Amino acid sequence: MQDFLPKTKLHLLLQALLLNGFKVIGPKLIEGQVRLAALTNPGELATGWTEETAPGISEALPGGQHVFGPGPGSWGPRHLFSPPRQVLFTGQRGGNSFILKESAREFAPLALVGVKPCDLQAIQIMDAQQKDLAPSPFHARREGLFTVVVDCATAVSTCFCTSLGQSPRAKQGFDLALTELAEGFLLRSGSPAGAAVLQQLPLETSQNQQQQEAQTQRQSVTAKLGANNRAAAWAKGLIDQVESKQWEELGSRCLACGNCTQACPTCFCHNYLDELSFDGQSATRTQEWDSCFFNDYSYLHGSHARKERGQRYRHWISHKLSHWQTQFGTPGCTGCGRCITWCPVGIDLRTEAERASQGAQP
Repeated sequence: MQDFLPKTKLHLLLQALLLNGFKVIGPKLIEGQVRLAALTNPGELATGWTEETAPGISEALPGGQHVFGPGPGSWGPRHLFSPPRQVLFTGQRGGNSFILKESAREFAPLALVGVKPCDLQAIQIMDAQQKDLAPSPFHARREGLFTVVVDCATAVSTCFCTSLGQSPRAKQGFDLALTELAEGFLLRSGSPAGAAVLQQLPLETSQNQQQQEAQTQRQSVTAKLGANNRAAAWAKGLIDQVESKQWEELGSRCLACGNCTQACPTCFCHNYLDELSFDGQSATRTQEWDSCFFNDYSYLHGSHARKERGQRYRHWISHKLSHWQTQFGTPGCTGCGRCITWCPVGIDLRTEAERASQGAQP
């Protein structure tokens, strides 16, 4: 039997994490959107808010019944470990020498509360992509992370994790997992650290009725998402249709704004910027997010490798759904749907991947 924590005692979980020295991060309502941000008490959680999404549309609405509402939220965990802009080191002229000083690599350990299974998967994908680059600022921020994942109680229209063989119920890679019910949470630990936190909580033994409610909820979410795994078909289709006119047509709609890559929880493209002070006495090297959709990203000594916008979209979607599998053994997409939600012209990755798998029309 699983343990049960009433919603009235959720604050004790956050309190335990804070007392254990974690900086607690969870979903908050900020500027009309649900985002991951620092928490000091459960009253700051986006309780009672629901999210409605569609291609090119995202709206947070009051009236939801959940503490951790539907949808993954507008921000994924990527910015916690790889900020949009970070100074890597500074240099200061001193006499006849130039002294380099690396930016701080010590950060408070994070406890990520309320993360959805798709974003938990995104963290694991980032780990695989970054493992050969250690040590790095990513690893310094990632070290000691405590994850409290929440199984999806429902799904928004842009969610498609099951199309990539994933599940709305977390299976591994977490410290604690919660299943939110009407009156409270079923809890299960996934690590010794998670089990230790459970021992600090006033837990109850779950009842058969609660177990049944959780099972019904899982079945409902899975039915809404569908159980048709399209990962292999999409990967093959994108390779087979590399010369298709689909990409030219898509390029006529795509704005090459990069919104999809900036919203994606696994994109890692970045640029380095070296800046020299006006007096020539100091300099900084900064790492900032970049995008394969930007015109200058593929510039190579006098020409662009991917000059047309359709070529850039083809490159991005093919990497996410096909080439990433060759590199790392899994798709680089988790089905969170943010790229669909935040595309200003409503381009739907699912539609384009399925179109390629079916043999793109001229």
